[in-house]
Amino acid sequence: MTTHAYWMVLCKTPDCRSAIVLRYVGPYEGDPPAFFLPEIEPDPFEQMCTRCDKSHKYTQGDLGVWSSPYTLELGETPQI
Repeated sequence: MTTHAYWMVLCKTPDCRSAIVLRYVGPYEGDPPAFFLPEIEPDPFEQMCTRCDKSHKYTQGDLGVWSSPYTLELGETPQI
């Protein structure tokens, strides 16, 4: 089964903490390779959470790489 990698941030709303999909990195099979996080401009950037409808500022340090067996849409807030 193919697994998909995404750059995501976690919503900063205390009661939400949903993952927000920012960018699709690509598919991989087997052991995950090392994915390098992009340089994001502007830094900080603002992102809206579609689950709690709140917007927060994020920095490069907030980015993470998550994987999913499912294809996710940009801005989607899956349960992780």
